[in-house]
Amino acid sequence: MRRINLMLIVCIFCFSVCNKPKKKTILKYENGTVRYEWINENHVDSIIEYFQNGYWRSIVIFNDRIKTDTPFILFKNKISINYSILTGNIIYFYPNGVLMKNLNLKNGLMDKTQYKYYPNGKLEVKTDYVLGRIEGIQYEYYDNGNFKCYGLFIGDTCVGGFSYFDTLGRLKKYLFSDSNGSTIYIRRYNTLGKVISEEGDSTPVGISVPRKLQIQ
Repeated sequence: MRRINLMLIVCIFCFSVCNKPKKKTILKYENGTVRYEWINENHVDSIIEYFQNGYWRSIVIFNDRIKTDTPFILFKNKISINYSILTGNIIYFYPNGVLMKNLNLKNGLMDKTQYKYYPNGKLEVKTDYVLGRIEGIQYEYYDNGNFKCYGLFIGDTCVGGFSYFDTLGRLKKYLFSDSNGSTIYIRRYNTLGKVISEEGDSTPVGISVPRKLQIQ
C-alpha cells in the first residue's frame, strides 16, 4: 500500500513540477513561504496548497472545468475553491507529508473509489461511490492493517451481511440487513470464533449474502 501511495505522489509531483505549465501563480504566507501554487497546463488547472513547514497540505486537480462557473477565486494570499462544481481529484496530506485522503469528485459529488489513510500510512477506509452515493463494498481497517469491518452498500444503504472484527482480526459480530437497511439478524462471537449469541431471523443469512463479502 505504501508503494502505491509513493507512486501516486511521484506521479503528481511529475505532473506539477516536470511539466512546463503555460501559467503558474504563487501565493505566499506572510513569512514568505509558499502557500499556494496554481498551475495551468492545456486548460487543466491544478492547485497545490502547502503547510508552513513546506510539506503539501492538499492537491486539487480540475479534470473538467465547467465553462459557465468559476471553479476557484484568487485573493491576495488565498485561493477559494468551489468544490460544489469540481470534477477531478482532491488529495490531502498530514503535516508530516503522509497521505491522508485521495478523493474523486464529479460535479462536486463523490464518485469512484475514495481512500482514507491513518497517520502511519496504513489504509483506514476504502469506499466506492457513484455520484455521491455509496455503491459496493466498504472496507474499514485498524491502524495495524487488520480488518475493522466491511459490508455491502446499495444506494447508500447497508444491505446483506456486515462483519465486524477486533484489533487482532478476529470476527466478533456479524449482522444482516434487509433491502431497506433494517437489521434483521445479529450473531456474536467470542475470541475463539465460537458463536455466543444470536438475535433475529437467521433464515435469509447464507442465502442472500454476496460471495464478495467473504475475505479472501
